[in-house]
Amino acid sequence: RHTVARWAAEIGLDPDESYDLQLALGEAAANAAEHAYRGAAEPGRMQVHLARRGATRIAVSVRDGGRWRPPPADRGHRGRGLQLI
Repeated sequence: RHTVARWAAEIGLDPDESYDLQLALGEAAANAAEHAYRGAAEPGRMQVHLARRGATRIAVSVRDGGRWRPPPADRGHRGRGLQLI
């Protein structure tokens, strides 16, 4: 989060936009960690990339090398990260 906040400040995002970026990126990273590597014998790697595209666009990607695990039938109070993103 600190790195993303610093990057956002360097490119001139206002605090609300920086917060939204951190929230969406955090949810994407949490999804990758939980769904790709949950129960794996070894911890996996995750790559996060941020880039500014022109004056008004930001490109964000979160990549992992794990395998997707579908959400449970009963999500309970969890499982809304992709909707949030």
